[in-house]
Amino acid sequence: KTLGEHLQEHALQLAVVSSGSTGSSLLLNPHARHGVGTLVNGYFDPGRLVAFPPEVNTTILERFGPAPAKGGPSDPHQAAVDWAEDVLREFVLPTLRPDVVINWLTEPDHMQHAFGAGSPESLRMLHNNDRHIGRILNTLQALGLGERTDIFVISDHGFSRVTFAVNVVQELVEAGLKTSLESDDVVLASSDQAVLLHVRDHAPDQLHLVEVAVV
Repeated sequence: KTLGEHLQEHALQLAVVSSGSTGSSLLLNPHARHGVGTLVNGYFDPGRLVAFPPEVNTTILERFGPAPAKGGPSDPHQAAVDWAEDVLREFVLPTLRPDVVINWLTEPDHMQHAFGAGSPESLRMLHNNDRHIGRILNTLQALGLGERTDIFVISDHGFSRVTFAVNVVQELVEAGLKTSLESDDVVLASSDQAVLLHVRDHAPDQLHLVEVAVV
């Protein structure tokens, strides 16, 4: 069972407010679509669907309008964060009064991916987060919830500074384990620090050679 379901069984409510991806938001409270707690993300169907349940969606769109569009890989997501935090502070906390809140801020993750940890762009996003957290604390105090609210500040992952990189495709070609840079006998799917290797037809000899070379 999800956290939202456990809470609902005890007459408690979970609210998830996220400026991150729609997928990560749904993972945090997947059954909000079926009446379990609340889920807010401005990008489910921008301008039309920004929250579950439907009545919360209607109220948010009427009061706050659609979430601002997100830009490209090097564009800050500060506007998306600002929109979500305004919804949390001005509507979710005072009106819905959830017992548990998961508040997902998509920055500085986005800017750190683009410019690295410690960059001016990332630091600006951290300062913006500090501003929002301070305003949330003030809101909790004004609602009389400050002294009985536990707050955990956590991260889904950290960042490190990359000082060099290895061109794995080029290395496999030079070692004779892949025919050329464009060949499909060995295909690599990269996710930054992790690389998946796919050997055509699962050729046993080729699989063994690639495995030994990579290890």
